Amino acid sequence: MSDYGMLQSDAAAEADVLAVVERFRRGWEHLSAEEVLGTVARKDDMVMYGTDLAERWVGFDTMVEPTQAMVAVFEHPVYTWGAGEPLVWVRGDAGWVCGDLKIDYGLGGKPFTTIMRSTFVVAREDGEWKIAHAHFSVGQVEPVADYGAS
Repeated sequence: MSDYGMLQSDAAAEADVLAVVERFRRGWEHLSAEEVLGTVARKDDMVMYGTDLAERWVGFDTMVEPTQAMVAVFEHPVYTWGAGEPLVWVRGDAGWVCGDLKIDYGLGGKPFTTIMRSTFVVAREDGEWKIAHAHFSVGQVEPVADYGAS
């Protein structure tokens, strides 16, 4: 059995961690860079990976301009978690959240749907939970290697 299964979790802390991630999600739905950035740790070692090759930000300050630019081009986004998601764990002053986020949105008047595999690491600093790391990816249609999985 893994160590994760043997540790006890605090339901209240899990709810607080999920609330931070939900504020992040709603910030994107509201196209509010201020709301999104308000959930992120203002640290030089905060790391966020987006779905595009160039989307790698290290340090809070590196995220500000790209976040403002992105909310300016998306149209009417709706972010929906997959069934039974997200999954949330908390251990002490660290928590993590993962799940598939389906995004229905417009770009240049055209509709798009993207499913992002999403992982958040959240840390409690001075009694407040903030996103210290997030990683978003989109699964490739074709497998990288043929290993029999479907």
